[in-house]
Amino acid sequence: MTYKLENFIEKIKTPVICVFDGKEHEYTDGSSLVKESFDTFWMVSDIKARDNKVVLVMKPHPAMPELKGENSFF
Repeated sequence: MTYKLENFIEKIKTPVICVFDGKEHEYTDGSSLVKESFDTFWMVSDIKARDNKVVLVMKPHPAMPELKGENSFF
């Protein structure tokens, strides 16, 4: 099981810098970012603009555990 990001990100038409655990990753637009899958359920904690790019600072969702290679709920 993997997690997807929030759907509103797909509407961003400019380049996006996404910050996960302090590390920046750049995407051509929100649509390309939303196509990614993650082992952690990330949520947007801050939105900024920098050099004509949208910067999304992400943090792990507090109610969802990280996937550790297990697909069972038991």
